[in-house]
Amino acid sequence: MNKYFIMIYMKSDEIINVFDKRFKKVKKHYNKSFEDFEIEEIHGFRLEMKKLRTFIRLINTSIPEEKKIKIGGKIKSFYNTTGNIRNFQLHQQRVSHICDDMLLEKPVLYLQLLHNEESMLKKKAGRIADKISYGHFRKKIIDLVPDKLKAESVQVFVIQKQHALLELIFLLDYSDEALHEIRKVLKDLLYNWKYISPYVPPALPAYFTNKKNIEVFTDKLGEFHDFCTALYFFKPVYIDKIADEKEKKILLTLRQKLELTKGEMKEEISALLNHIKPEKKNKDVLQEVYEIL
Repeated sequence: MNKYFIMIYMKSDEIINVFDKRFKKVKKHYNKSFEDFEIEEIHGFRLEMKKLRTFIRLINTSIPEEKKIKIGGKIKSFYNTTGNIRNFQLHQQRVSHICDDMLLEKPVLYLQLLHNEESMLKKKAGRIADKISYGHFRKKIIDLVPDKLKAESVQVFVIQKQHALLELIFLLDYSDEALHEIRKVLKDLLYNWKYISPYVPPALPAYFTNKKNIEVFTDKLGEFHDFCTALYFFKPVYIDKIADEKEKKILLTLRQKLELTKGEMKEEISALLNHIKPEKKNKDVLQEVYEIL
């Protein structure tokens, strides 16, 4: 690689400073989220955790495999549980809004079932939170911070993400899982943009060399993923618990509405991906990436 890329990009004290800023924001939403598990506080906590984790992935490019920074099991469990809580909250809101828009009677039994599940998850999250030491969480990460992050490592991080993105973009068919993976790769770029923007390689599709474009596209993918999650709540594990036939018909109508909207969104996203993918064939573009690596 070019000698320019062996320069020190960040020293340990700078890395720790970034981590502490992240920790401060995570802790703020963490403390508020388990007080009443309000939907926006959960979102704030999870958003800041995602930003923390993406920065960890960047820093880990400078750390040997056996010493890589990892998020502890308890905080990870709390993160996953609050995500499930928020899914239930969003779905209940979505069902109510669609019923209002379509002038449908609200499925009271179904909504009560979801509310009960949400309440159980809140109790679970509270029990997990009681076992979490925020100071210990911070210390485990800070103790593993490397002496430096080289510019070379930042470039490698970007190229790895570029490679993963190209592999996904050149798929012949975009499954729900593939679209979710594209979103995760783009979020890694977006949340680390401040540190990686000088190293965004030219082989990356031009559309994704612009931060605003990434923000818009990940928002579309996020909305699509929300619809995928919403449809999960119409599986037999939930629907079969509703004995009222009239309510079941309402739920079938809601499911059909969500499936139609999801399908339209997928067509729109797939068309955009086909439009922005590089003109070169898959193997040609990826070969350029391998040569850089």
